[in-house]
Amino acid sequence: NLTSITIPDRVNSIGSYAFNNCYNLTSVTIGESVTTIGEHAFNNCYRLTSVIIPNSVTTIGVLAFCGCKRITSLTIPENVTVIGSAAFQNVTKEGGFALVLGSNVSEIQQDAFSGSDVNSVVFGATPIAIGENAFANTKLSYVKIPANVISLGKNAFVSDSLKAVSIDASVLTSGALGENTL
Repeated sequence: NLTSITIPDRVNSIGSYAFNNCYNLTSVTIGESVTTIGEHAFNNCYRLTSVIIPNSVTTIGVLAFCGCKRITSLTIPENVTVIGSAAFQNVTKEGGFALVLGSNVSEIQQDAFSGSDVNSVVFGATPIAIGENAFANTKLSYVKIPANVISLGKNAFVSDSLKAVSIDASVLTSGALGENTL
């Protein structure tokens, strides 16, 4: 019956499966000392709408927020470097949600946002590797792939919703594009 949680500043890691399947959880505030959000930490928290991820977080684990059905917006803080496999897979919201990636994100692992309702994405400035199916089957209708993308995995942006793509010329000539990327 847990509906809201504030993780205090003295906590430095949210363990694997910590709040997995807390179906009634609607709001999470994460303390400023947390550096890691573990695997499955908030997996299947269907009613979760509000998540405040502090700048102290550097790693978001595998399936950390997978299946959260009502997140209204998502900002990945500046210090996050790795977004784990399927971390936000199937995160849905009617009408979609905007995704802003912190400037230090250097790796988006496979399926990280696949099947989610991301309808816009802004990439940071750090060289970034985007894994297989990372944004597959999302609500993105347009994506701008900047020069700092160093690799794009197979099917990274494959989606029926995708209508237009802008790719920096350096990405095209660098060999960064994977098989069936778009």
